[in-house]
Amino acid sequence: MSDLPLPTTLGTSLGQLRRHPLVRGLRVVCYAVLGFALTFVELVAELLASFLLLGGALWWITLKVINSLSVEAEVQDILRYFPTRVAFGEYWVTPTDLIRQGLLLLAVIAACHTLNRLIDRKL
Repeated sequence: MSDLPLPTTLGTSLGQLRRHPLVRGLRVVCYAVLGFALTFVELVAELLASFLLLGGALWWITLKVINSLSVEAEVQDILRYFPTRVAFGEYWVTPTDLIRQGLLLLAVIAACHTLNRLIDRKL
């Protein structure tokens, strides 16, 4: 029984495993795929956030201008039909919803950018 080698400690075997080229390569590939996914989400969110913020702000300003106009009764009847909300399926969208979702996408952009920076430091 005394001829058996003593098992190595867990920390030493993990340290040797981390230095193995195959494990290091696999880790780099995983980080690269994660970085790609985060960058893709960040770019799509940047595109959509600008459209949502701009569209919501323009729609909101247009509603405020229309409500503040003092025009003839016939024109007011026409302006009354300007939509204050739009339905997409069962989901109703208002200008404030567009602005809120644009701001939420800005938070997603910041989170993706932060995670990408952490991944860059990790590699």
